[in-house]
Amino acid sequence: MKLRALHSIPGIQVHFADDDRCIASRGLNIVRSDDRGVNWREFCRLPSGPANAALQRVGLYQRLVRGGVNTIVPFEPYAADHWVAIAAGKLYLLQPNAKYGQPFWNISRGRRPLRRGMSTLGQQIFVGEYFSNPERDDVHIYRLTLDPNGTEAKTESLYCFPAGSIRHVHTVDPDPHSAKLWVSTGDEDAECRIMILDPQSGTAEVVGQGGQMWRSVSFAFRPEAVYWGSDDPLGANQIWRYDRATKQTTAIGEVKGPVYYNACLQDYIVFATTVEDGDGHQDGYGRLYGVNLLNPRAGLDVIELLKRPKDHWHSRYFGYGLFEFAEGRVHGNNFWVTAKGFRGGLSSTLFEILE
Repeated sequence: MKLRALHSIPGIQVHFADDDRCIASRGLNIVRSDDRGVNWREFCRLPSGPANAALQRVGLYQRLVRGGVNTIVPFEPYAADHWVAIAAGKLYLLQPNAKYGQPFWNISRGRRPLRRGMSTLGQQIFVGEYFSNPERDDVHIYRLTLDPNGTEAKTESLYCFPAGSIRHVHTVDPDPHSAKLWVSTGDEDAECRIMILDPQSGTAEVVGQGGQMWRSVSFAFRPEAVYWGSDDPLGANQIWRYDRATKQTTAIGEVKGPVYYNACLQDYIVFATTVEDGDGHQDGYGRLYGVNLLNPRAGLDVIELLKRPKDHWHSRYFGYGLFEFAEGRVHGNNFWVTAKGFRGGLSSTLFEILE
């Protein structure tokens, strides 16, 4: 199993890609490609003053202020070719033929949910609260229903974690095989849990809790199993497999560094590790690992595919070294991933996995 780079673009983050289109950001500009990333045109912009808009295209400034666009996901059950974006503490509706994104919801605590902490399912949007929460206040998962004009959202608390139970929500991830939401929380051992949440009733089933194996930032969904990597910056990390039939969770391989995100492909799952401020289990490299689902061992091998060194900018001020995958599915075993905080600077690459 090895990687082949098909196309690489500096200074851009690809947020969504399928065989027909790519949606990406440069600073606060949203751009689109209809030929798999070869040519790009502006789709819209996020509203901002001219000085800030210009500064947001400067990589170090954007990293310092944690600026730019955090997430873009499709919202096509609401209307064709519509998208939801997160930036600067707000949710925006992106529409074709509209010059600027329309803000419709303010994030009240924290600047943003994590990348998989906001999702769309049908005509509703789900947001898990992610903020520092030193006092361990109660934490909510919100369900938003956007009005027909796209300017305001009806907001309901779908689920509330009572005060003292968790620090914040990491993931609110829709499972395409069950139409349920997989939720993960952190950060201390007793605060880590994974549960399955009904998006309409708000009832929850706990998959597991009480240790770092249940501290996840994203899930990979297959018909027979759900996979995730643990996000422990201070200890060893594993890739875990939850069997849907038996409800058993098994470690299938150790990785170096905390796992944030993944891409679930036709025959493989790709996981990425992040360079954080951790202990000896990290070595200053972020990595991509592959799980071969065609293997007779049913996805029980984890193979290192790529590693990249963290750049010299201090992570406290300029962020970690991490890989973020585009949502959506490109045909076969191709995927887009954006490298941030590594040597060589911000770039997005279309990779293919070869056996």
